[in-house]
Amino acid sequence: MTDQGIYINSQELYQEVKNLVKKGHRNILITAPIETGKTNFIYENLLYDQDVNSVVMLSNRALLKEQTRQELDIRRRWHKAGEGRAYCYQLIGNVLSEDNDRIKFFNEQFKKDNELTDEELEEIYKQIEQFVKVDIKEVDYLILDEAHYFTSDSVFNKKTAEEFEYLHKECKGVKLYMTATQEAFVEA
Repeated sequence: MTDQGIYINSQELYQEVKNLVKKGHRNILITAPIETGKTNFIYENLLYDQDVNSVVMLSNRALLKEQTRQELDIRRRWHKAGEGRAYCYQLIGNVLSEDNDRIKFFNEQFKKDNELTDEELEEIYKQIEQFVKVDIKEVDYLILDEAHYFTSDSVFNKKTAEEFEYLHKECKGVKLYMTATQEAFVEA
């Protein structure tokens, strides 16, 4: 390691993932330190794979989700990448929730934080609902970025376990769990 840090060779990681998938693995944990290229492997390789029809990236924060969505749009528009979508774990949890007070509170906060109109919030919610209830079953690769969210946040948010179980059960495609803190994820 130099004073500039380490960086993942995204082509090697891509080949390793493809080999694991060929062997039948459907749940793959990718661990590496922060800012070493875990997400770039998706952007640089997986989105361009002719055998992959859909990639959905989930993240634990709305800001990270928005950065991911923008990058996916750029790749699709300018680099002829395949379909990629991005969602936030908490919004998926709202679709699954039956607690109307929780949903209303979270949606109002999300609308305020992201400066959305009622119509924009409704459109986002419809897209997430479509993904959660229908599209998730057809996803080729489900990327669970910051996967430690399911274990570290579960101490104070009981919904994370339900979200994790639902995603794990309903997605028939390959699930890539990415984290820089694998201890928190593996030991849970």
